[in-house]
Amino acid sequence: HTFKYILLEGTEAKINPLCLNSILGIINLVLLREQTTQAYTDIMESDLILFDIIDTALLTKNQKKRLLNLYNELKKYEFPSLIEQFEKEYEGRVKLDTEFLEILGLNRELLNRILPKIYECIAKELKTN
Repeated sequence: HTFKYILLEGTEAKINPLCLNSILGIINLVLLREQTTQAYTDIMESDLILFDIIDTALLTKNQKKRLLNLYNELKKYEFPSLIEQFEKEYEGRVKLDTEFLEILGLNRELLNRILPKIYECIAKELKTN
């Protein structure tokens, strides 16, 4: 396998990594990954095209501004491993998921209720596979 990349520029180059690193991207990773040896995960090129990214042309100016602000805020964080992020509900992880999904229209109260349950499930999945 070789490393593949998606060329994004400008605003898309900042907004789409938020999506790929958010709970939405992690769920894609968990669902599409191919388990290899020693806890490494392999994503096939054919799977990469199935990952969701954001068409920034469909976002309002306010949504773009809020997402760019979130991107700039999260640059300050040093994220631990994914398992630790989900097990300990790491502050940067919660901020990314809550604000990202809220900007896209989900209710914060709902997110506060469901994200801990989702984090628990993902942590278990990452540890067992």
